[in-house]
Amino acid sequence: MRKVGKKAVAKPIAKPIAKPIAKAVVKPSSTSARNFWNGFIIVFAGVIALVIFLGIFFRFVIGFALYEDMGSESDFLSQQTEDLAMKSAPLAASVQLATSETDALPSGESSVSEFMELPESETSLADLNFLNSSDGSKFAYVVKNEEGRSAVILNGETSPYYDEITFMFFSPDSAHFAYGIRIGSEEAVVIDGKQGKSYQWIFLPRFFSPDSKYFIYKTRTEAGDLLVFNEEEGPAYEQIYAPFVSDDKSQIIYYARKGNKIYKNVLGLEKYEN
Repeated sequence: MRKVGKKAVAKPIAKPIAKPIAKAVVKPSSTSARNFWNGFIIVFAGVIALVIFLGIFFRFVIGFALYEDMGSESDFLSQQTEDLAMKSAPLAASVQLATSETDALPSGESSVSEFMELPESETSLADLNFLNSSDGSKFAYVVKNEEGRSAVILNGETSPYYDEITFMFFSPDSAHFAYGIRIGSEEAVVIDGKQGKSYQWIFLPRFFSPDSKYFIYKTRTEAGDLLVFNEEEGPAYEQIYAPFVSDDKSQIIYYARKGNKIYKNVLGLEKYEN
């Protein structure tokens, strides 16, 4: 056979064999890939739809629960406010309490609520000074009238008007209240509504003893400087150093100088636990 003849015979035999092999190998591979990606897309879309559904579902459930809790808490606070308003009515007819004390808040949380409404009057509230007792049961504030004279309002009861209110203090047990006044060129201290002796000057320190029995302040007389314990005057000195409370809160101690001598003064206190 001639070489030309071999080539002419071989060509028609190779073509019919190559085409079926290509179809058998390439075509099934392409179909499998399409099926894989189609399945992946369907599964992915299903997962996304499930996530969206669960998000909407839990948001609805949690929101509903919070709404129920807020409703019950609001009802509770409203009832507590009404109860306190009824109990506090005799305290001061001109003062309206808007909210009551609530349970202690967890650490880091805060709460804001309206406490009271100041009564309408001719006094100016521009220079209002407000103070409350440590247990929250009492409150006091200073107001001025049109003449510029000042008064203390303690739980709704107004004191006489003075030229100036110089300070205010509640005792540690919240049972006593003291404030300073100025009338003309003299000063005095009012303790539980009772006005004490007048002095030309009343200085720091001014404080209640830890047992709440004494209000202590420093003043100056012709004899010298002295500390006053409620209405009782201590010895007069040329100089009095800052008094302090002992570590066990059983004594008030202060040192003072007269001439070249230093004196130690001690006031015993009742046992006090903070």
